[in-house]
Amino acid sequence: MLRHLDCIYLKKDSTRSEHKTHESEASHSSTKHGHAFHPPQVKTIKSPIRRLWTWTRKKVPTWIRTPSSMKKKNKKKQKAPPARDYTPLYGENRPIEMRPQAHVETPQHRRIEWVDACGGPHAPLGKLPPGLRVGVIGGGPAGVTTAFEAIKAGAQVTLIEARHEVGGRARSVALGGGNNVAEQGCMRFPPSAAALFVLAKAFGYGFIERFPNPGTVPTLVSYGGECHLWTDAEASLPGFETVKAGWDAFIEEGCQINGRSFESCLKVVGWLQSPKMEVRMQAISAWQAYITEFQYHSFREGLEEIFGFTNTTPPAGKHWTKDDFNRFGKLGIGSGGFGAFYDVCFLTLLRYVPNSCETDLASFAGYVDGKLQATGIRSLWQSVWESATKRGLKSLLNTRATSISKRTESDGRTVFIVRTESPQGLSALEFDELFINVTVNIANRDLDLGRMGPDQLFTDATCEAIKNMHMTFSTKITFQIPRSPLFNDPAFPRTLLTDGDLPQAYCFDYGDPETVVVMLVYAWEEDSRRLQSEKDPAKLFGRLKSLAAQAAAKSPYPQWADILQPVGDIVLTHWQEDPYALGAFAFAEPGQDRHCAALFYDFEKKQGPYLIGDSYSHGNPWVEGALESAYNCFSAMVKQRGTLHHPDKAPVNLIRSGIYSYD
Repeated sequence: MLRHLDCIYLKKDSTRSEHKTHESEASHSSTKHGHAFHPPQVKTIKSPIRRLWTWTRKKVPTWIRTPSSMKKKNKKKQKAPPARDYTPLYGENRPIEMRPQAHVETPQHRRIEWVDACGGPHAPLGKLPPGLRVGVIGGGPAGVTTAFEAIKAGAQVTLIEARHEVGGRARSVALGGGNNVAEQGCMRFPPSAAALFVLAKAFGYGFIERFPNPGTVPTLVSYGGECHLWTDAEASLPGFETVKAGWDAFIEEGCQINGRSFESCLKVVGWLQSPKMEVRMQAISAWQAYITEFQYHSFREGLEEIFGFTNTTPPAGKHWTKDDFNRFGKLGIGSGGFGAFYDVCFLTLLRYVPNSCETDLASFAGYVDGKLQATGIRSLWQSVWESATKRGLKSLLNTRATSISKRTESDGRTVFIVRTESPQGLSALEFDELFINVTVNIANRDLDLGRMGPDQLFTDATCEAIKNMHMTFSTKITFQIPRSPLFNDPAFPRTLLTDGDLPQAYCFDYGDPETVVVMLVYAWEEDSRRLQSEKDPAKLFGRLKSLAAQAAAKSPYPQWADILQPVGDIVLTHWQEDPYALGAFAFAEPGQDRHCAALFYDFEKKQGPYLIGDSYSHGNPWVEGALESAYNCFSAMVKQRGTLHHPDKAPVNLIRSGIYSYD
């Protein structure tokens, strides 16, 4: 793979437009289309996540300020496509509001409270000395956000990004000249991601119901040679009754394991959603019990301890058989299999439940003709970056950091030296403070940040974690297809789920009356490894289409695979082969929770360099985890170098390591 290629493309059209950049800091209007929305009359389907990770919804606390409505504007309008009535895939695009909560690892703090107290995302979170040289390596969500915050606080900021654009693994690849994109990175967002929701709203974006998770939309589910149409996430699929009843009971009621009690995730979520810290802190003892029991268990081992025959009191009163474990691994309870993650630490996956990371997942959206319409998530980071640039941010794109060292000056000051390479040649840059937004694999392999000795940059525990943390494999293949008349049938499947090499496929609606975007595979770990050998997007597409045809053949819609006629690019991404990522995101293996904690709490050392990004979040994956680490580290740096605004709500003054004990 060429070093500067982000994705592999199969080109059918020589023209491929880039995303338009947004011109306004506080409000934006996406490319306008002149078509009308006529949603079909379809049954409202409850999310399977409501049953998979079940808990009651709570209203957004009144202390959260909602920005006033903002005028939309475009300095340069694109020509609208011909107006034509069409049927949106999912009916009306209803906005979804955030439901903020603390996370189980840090019940002391809710980030939204600090940002809100300081006046919102466009207001500074503190003040830094004029001329303070701040370097940020990496232009992913954490890097762009940190640069934005540092420039607002008065620092002199330089962003170093190896790619030609910012966004990192928030990668939205344009498909054709309209609003269609291939979301090759993060693409679904829970309402608990409060930092992300607030930032998006401040820049004129939002989130809409619903991401087409299996069961929330008409879904073909193929298992064991049989294929069913699933349209009600509250109902069990044939053969999955035991698995569904057991998992639901575990989430809602907790469990007993041979006399040892474990609190329900439902109750923990209720505590974490409280605006009162003393209530949220009740989650600590409940989560410590899980840590003590399961920190060295794989996900499969944890499930066996809870539902297997060695436990005399399994949830819902029925043990899982070997077939039940296989069903859960292949298809979950019909909403997506966990088998690819059976070797991951049990706690890594379970904490998604109390942290509400998989609840009511939404799609990122911009405004089209004054209405929210799904759009590419990278546009948010482009907007934040443009705002920071207007304030004085200096950016070095197509520039790769090759090494980081430090020097102590005669007056005791520490200076960080970052060596880079770019098309312009080699360079050495010096900074007073440094933030590093790269994956843990890049930190270890390319920058050797886990090194120990005289030139060591981090604590021994952090260095050990950098060298040993696991990152997942992931594969996505995405393209657009003509909008088939079959989609006018509200029961026609929008999602496909199988127990083979085609784990799940999704159809997305970006508002183009002529086309639909299809993600034909979204695979992880071993599933991704099996697909990785194929580098040619056309050949992999052909193989996957054949599998889709086989799965749908015995369904009520045997012609489902016939809609798969790509128009334009086929975009293939194997994240483990991306030279600037080397994996999708960090996922702890059994016994690595202590590594997660070491990376997450590294900001407590009160001096740079600082590690930012989702690789250094403890239990809060994807974009929200990246923002969490950015705010933690930024608050720590400002506390040392300047003045924090509302220090009583800053994470550096609230979050403390040691509330949990790891062996």
